[in-house]
Amino acid sequence: MAKPYIGIKNIWYGPVIAEVPTKAKLTAMIGPSGSFTRVKNSHDGTWGYEQDDPETTDYKNELTGLTYFTDKTSDGNHIINFTMGVYDYAQKADLQGGLEVKSGESTTKTMDFDGWRSASANDLVNKGVIAQTKTGHLIVFTNALIIAKVDTQEKNLGLGVKATAQENGTSGVAAEYWVDADSAKDILSGITPLNAPDETEQKSVK
Repeated sequence: MAKPYIGIKNIWYGPVIAEVPTKAKLTAMIGPSGSFTRVKNSHDGTWGYEQDDPETTDYKNELTGLTYFTDKTSDGNHIINFTMGVYDYAQKADLQGGLEVKSGESTTKTMDFDGWRSASANDLVNKGVIAQTKTGHLIVFTNALIIAKVDTQEKNLGLGVKATAQENGTSGVAAEYWVDADSAKDILSGITPLNAPDETEQKSVK
């Protein structure tokens, strides 16, 4: 039975996916020792998936004024949006660019504080992005251009993320995959819910 794609339950980002994302590979990517980072906070109401209208050219019959042929010249952009309400400097640097700085650590100059500094060049950031809907489906962008910036949400300086699916440079790897909820069960079986009690907290309660 078909299920709708409703809401958002999990978001991960990581290196561009340069191979067909099989169930085994997706499981390894988002697992505890995987290469993907799990987003722990998406500010309420900021998650969204958008698809722009495709660009078309209409050919009209000047005798009737009606369109006799329409050429689809390009597909519309596929975009995932969300704003991280809580994030660390490593995540800010990873998505927005720039560098996480730590006291006493040498970058271009030795810093005496912990934090972040902006990039000296406008480098592009590309990532793989995996999103799980509340209904259990997975949406996979194998190569997404990431535009991250400060997004103020109710006085909180969140990290707004716009991920636009792009062509994958590896032959045979699509820009986007949708994984049905039934197929995704095996991939997600080892994922602990974000609101699950920590094991140490459970022990202390006992």
